[in-house]
Amino acid sequence: MNRFSVVFVFGIIICSMAFGALATRVNYRMLPSTPISIRPQQDNNGTTRINGVEMTTLVTKEVVMKPFMQFGDVLTEFKQGDIIGVYLSYSFSWNKNFIKYESGGLGNDTYIYIDGNLSAYFVTTVTIYDPNGKLVADNNNIYQCGGGGTSAGSSQAEGRRYIVEVPFTWEPGKYTIEAHVEELFTGFKDSKDTVLTILLGSPTEVKHPWPVAAEPQNFVLKLNDLPGEGWTQGDEISYSTTFSDCTARYESYFDKTVGNLRIGWVCIHIEQYENPEKANETFSNDLEMRIESEKAGDPRKVIMEEVGDKGYLHDNPERRSIESSFWKRLLETTPWVDGAEGSHVIFIKENIVVTVACDYRTEALSQGLYITNDELIQLAKIQAAKIVP
Repeated sequence: MNRFSVVFVFGIIICSMAFGALATRVNYRMLPSTPISIRPQQDNNGTTRINGVEMTTLVTKEVVMKPFMQFGDVLTEFKQGDIIGVYLSYSFSWNKNFIKYESGGLGNDTYIYIDGNLSAYFVTTVTIYDPNGKLVADNNNIYQCGGGGTSAGSSQAEGRRYIVEVPFTWEPGKYTIEAHVEELFTGFKDSKDTVLTILLGSPTEVKHPWPVAAEPQNFVLKLNDLPGEGWTQGDEISYSTTFSDCTARYESYFDKTVGNLRIGWVCIHIEQYENPEKANETFSNDLEMRIESEKAGDPRKVIMEEVGDKGYLHDNPERRSIESSFWKRLLETTPWVDGAEGSHVIFIKENIVVTVACDYRTEALSQGLYITNDELIQLAKIQAAKIVP
């Protein structure tokens, strides 16, 4: 199922998520199995390119999860069960002056447009090796959770943050973290490594969720629960690592089509907590954060709804119009992107917090079609009815 939007749905917990597929895929001087998307007419001998790239920083840091995830001090010792924060940065410069600079990111990739031309495409990888040199973690289980760049004339710097939870299967000892960056057009690349120590940790006490003890996959919406026609089942994901107080996380995706036109996907995201108090703490904090964001000028609106014990719609009206400034800006800089995060409904019932989210698709929006707020609210109410203590 294609899920390739540029806006993260669950950025606080799921640090990076790719939505969908590129409209045009061109293999062009790249790492194995790494697709990039370009407009072919842009690649010519006059295109601005980088002079080289240097991995400048690679450190490990403590991670503070409350009231929101943030990186703390540099640390080189972690226990089994701890969360490791990894920060890296790399720098580069350009071979000529330019007027207009635009950049963006997709997962571990960073792309840069200079004067309307796709001029650089960086891919970063992070790997961890045990004391015997065996690979124990890579980009599949090291989660990116943010980054950004700075500029000073023709010189640039990009930073990335990652987190990884230390499993109890990692034996105590010295572990090596390696970071690698490669620019795919020029082939310039660089690497850096650092060593950290893993110590013996105390196993986490097993949590027994109450009053809803059933595993989320046993009460998440199924295809035959969905009203209307045009739905197909997409991915179902059970997360072994939560990075939060919840005891389990589960996601189920559904695609909706009208005729042959794909309208968008819906994601049912379920978090199960040890008790209603912990669930309510997360729900209330997220609600407060969104209300404050709206007061600060966020175009998304919080609308309270009667769903579950309590719930609300986080409405995203700006993105329902393909003529909005959001889409014009997005499609000018990233013409291959065919969708972005839409509205979603969040509710709590007992010790369960559920998000019912959707995306909006450019082709469908151009015909005035999208997954409506009423549909999301209806799905949320059906999901709430399936949550039984």
